[in-house]
Amino acid sequence: MIAQLEYFILLCFAALMVWTAVRDFRTFIIPNQICIALLLLYPAYVLTVWHGTNPGMWIAAVVLAVAVFACSISLFAVGAMGGGDVKLLALGALWAGPALILEFFVVTAATGLLLAAVVTLRASIQLAQAEAEGGMTRSTVAAGIAGLRHVPFSKLMIPYGTAIATGGLYVAFQLLVG
Repeated sequence: MIAQLEYFILLCFAALMVWTAVRDFRTFIIPNQICIALLLLYPAYVLTVWHGTNPGMWIAAVVLAVAVFACSISLFAVGAMGGGDVKLLALGALWAGPALILEFFVVTAATGLLLAAVVTLRASIQLAQAEAEGGMTRSTVAAGIAGLRHVPFSKLMIPYGTAIATGGLYVAFQLLVG
């Protein structure tokens, strides 16, 4: 019974991460309801996995999540990260725990880098199309690639919540198969 409940909780965690990824990609908003659901789901997961016998692991995960939240606040303060991203990153760290935190950060960073590259290239191609006053052609794509250095990076909107949610999906997968 507990194994089935654990499986169900992890599927709920994964579904919330998918919902977050899609929502943030479309709207650049991570609803508080998702963060609250992820937070409330964690104690249920802890009870199904550790049955209250090994509090050290989940206590370490909570301390880690608080540390990630505290560090992320500074990024929020300088405008480099949104409030939803800060909360989601801390929740991802909570679920990853000490065992999966490095992998969570690597997957999140790699996905974030890929998203940033795609968004930047798209913006550069759009600038080239606007200058050429035409549709997408090989020459506008080439001009877009060549003109990457002219993209105003500080004005680009990158859905980092999507990258964080991808890292969370990786954690969910590892917890499911591990």
